[in-house]
Amino acid sequence: MRSGPIRILRMISGLGQGGAEESLRKLTIRTQRLGVEGLIVNLGTGGVLRPEFESAGARVEDLCISGIPTPRALFRLRRIAEQWRPDIIEGWMTHANVLATMLGSVHSSARVVWNVRASLLLSTEKLLTRTLTRSSTMLSRRADAIVYNSARAAEQYRTIGYSPRVTHIIPNGFDTQTFAGGVAQRREARAKFALTDDADVIGHISRWHPDKDLATLFDAFVRVRARHDAVLLVVAGEGLSEDNPDFMREVEARGLRGSVRALGSVRPVSTLFPAFDAFALTSLREGFPNVLGEALACGVQCVATDVGACREVIGDASVYPVGDAAGVAEGLLQILAQSQAQRDRRAQEGRARVESLFSIDELGRRYVALYESVLSAPNGKR
Repeated sequence: MRSGPIRILRMISGLGQGGAEESLRKLTIRTQRLGVEGLIVNLGTGGVLRPEFESAGARVEDLCISGIPTPRALFRLRRIAEQWRPDIIEGWMTHANVLATMLGSVHSSARVVWNVRASLLLSTEKLLTRTLTRSSTMLSRRADAIVYNSARAAEQYRTIGYSPRVTHIIPNGFDTQTFAGGVAQRREARAKFALTDDADVIGHISRWHPDKDLATLFDAFVRVRARHDAVLLVVAGEGLSEDNPDFMREVEARGLRGSVRALGSVRPVSTLFPAFDAFALTSLREGFPNVLGEALACGVQCVATDVGACREVIGDASVYPVGDAAGVAEGLLQILAQSQAQRDRRAQEGRARVESLFSIDELGRRYVALYESVLSAPNGKR
């Protein structure tokens, strides 16, 4: 039986607005309440989520790494670990997973846990990430646990050589107190973001990145707009703003300037979801997309491409093949054609799905149980 709290050094590539970063923030808060002491090592610098980690009581250290880590950065990481004396070194995403294993070889008493947060699509990754992903297959055998947030991602990484022996699948969790919808929330969100009450609004929250396949989203919206009056596409996230010339080129090429509202980064995003009548995600790859669970928790019906855990989150009927703009458009049109009574019923069903399958408190309990099992296993091995 352990005495005292579990001490974890968690490393992540950055603290910008993203699904993995948001999942780590929520996990940090939940596991603190369950007796875990955590130190966050940000491999980058700053990030829009850093203040939220710190306001939650987490200590954050920046390594300021850009590209390949320098000897100075590695030395500083070792010093941080020596001072913190972690029971577990936990990586979040490829770069951090590799560094976690390297650090674990120096601090042999600490167990190493990896987190894989996306499905596998190396063609859209930078050369360094592609190289690290493939070369880390051997390193994966030295991890005491590898956590995937979807069964699909676990199978994809197994096929390229990641160790199946230490696989754990823990889906993301959602806070249904923070993310909630209703008449009052919808009215407040529409007013805050200057959206008229009579327009049907399709929402999308992500970032400007090839993985998100905004081209398919725009192509689907062109089809929706051709058959449905008074519809607006509202997008939010890093790089999804009129300040991004590449983004605006895609909008203008389809004649959508007057029908697309680009808000850029919005914090907290929980204030935006209730403004939507439908939500669309057209990614080429995902792990376990937080935005789908958050939308459902706010009573917003979703349409998505069949990647990562999208099918697990929203169900079979609303999932379409990657790049299927016609299918996505048809799914959105079906939602917009519903009566108010049908929308209300589906909103209740979606929220109930999140509450029953993806509780944020259950997420925290499952991670703590994993940490305890790793620490109690001989030599840290299951």
